[in-house]
Amino acid sequence: MWGSALIANQQKRRQRQRYHKTDEKDVQAKIWACIYTAKAIAGVDHRRLQDLLPLLLQHNGLPTIYIPRTAFDVPHRSM
Repeated sequence: MWGSALIANQQKRRQRQRYHKTDEKDVQAKIWACIYTAKAIAGVDHRRLQDLLPLLLQHNGLPTIYIPRTAFDVPHRSM
């Protein structure tokens, strides 16, 4: 009797772990889709990209973020 309950609990735990991994992959795919969509719409306009990305994330039920303008600056290389 106790053995079957233990096996059932282990199976439930495995299912939860599988769902968590799937959910994590789904969220990651949604984030990348939002990034690529925002880049396609904004083009080279970094200000527009800065506004679009949080909007697209929120629209897809993901947490919104603030992106500082400096994140889009091209780093200067010194030779």
